Amino acid sequence: MKLHIDTTFDTTQTVIVDDSHHSVQDNINILSVIDDIADVHIERPEITVNLGPGVRFTKTRLGVVTANALSFALEKTVNGKQFEVPIYHKQPNITKPKK
Repeated sequence: MKLHIDTTFDTTQTVIVDDSHHSVQDNINILSVIDDIADVHIERPEITVNLGPGVRFTKTRLGVVTANALSFALEKTVNGKQFEVPIYHKQPNITKPKK
């Protein structure tokens, strides 16, 4: 089974299992969609993820984290590597907390 996760779009995320495309409206539902469509083949997936750059920092990060977590839990690789790091469209703008 081939599992591909793409969360780099602004409005929807895509989970592709083999050649079957599934659109997900928010990142919270990605794991439930994967569970629903892939439970019979989950023991031997080939996991790939779109690293970005994506439109939204958090969406891109969550897709990559989901792929990394699945690959770790199933003792597989993601994009042929032990883990992947997202590519962002710009540097994060993190400010100091206000006191």
